Amino acid sequence: MPNQSIFVKRISSPFKTITITFLILLLQGCIGIGVSWVGDVSTTTQVPTLSNKKMLFSEKGQPLSSDYVISQWGEPDHRKRIDDGSEIWEYRGNHLRWHGGFLMLLLPLPLAVPFGHNYATLVIQNGQVQSSTQTYSRTKFEYFCGYTIFRGSQIGCF
Repeated sequence: MPNQSIFVKRISSPFKTITITFLILLLQGCIGIGVSWVGDVSTTTQVPTLSNKKMLFSEKGQPLSSDYVISQWGEPDHRKRIDDGSEIWEYRGNHLRWHGGFLMLLLPLPLAVPFGHNYATLVIQNGQVQSSTQTYSRTKFEYFCGYTIFRGSQIGCF
């Protein structure tokens, strides 16, 4: 019997090592401490380019007609008439906007809540898009110290 218990210990030891190594590899992109804050950002464009996902590109395109916008995105979710005869059209996007923060102590701990969807607002005058504003979530502040694979706009030590 003593030989059998030694055999079991030898098998379980490599299994433990492999399991621990695998778990450490899963954490390889998130080791460190940090904080991140997410909130709304709005960008305004005079002559936007439309995408097929109800998002605007800020690059300058050709002047857009209201008929073209309706053919690409359909009827707006909200319309509001302004005193000068122009209209404001609002289109709801597909992605959620988030507000809040993320605390990272070895693993990310989200402290953010959804705050509606992203949206695009178009000002239409005389059948033409005069300007557009797009509102979406974006990271406003980040600081991380440690090893991370997410390099984007992060500030801190790596």
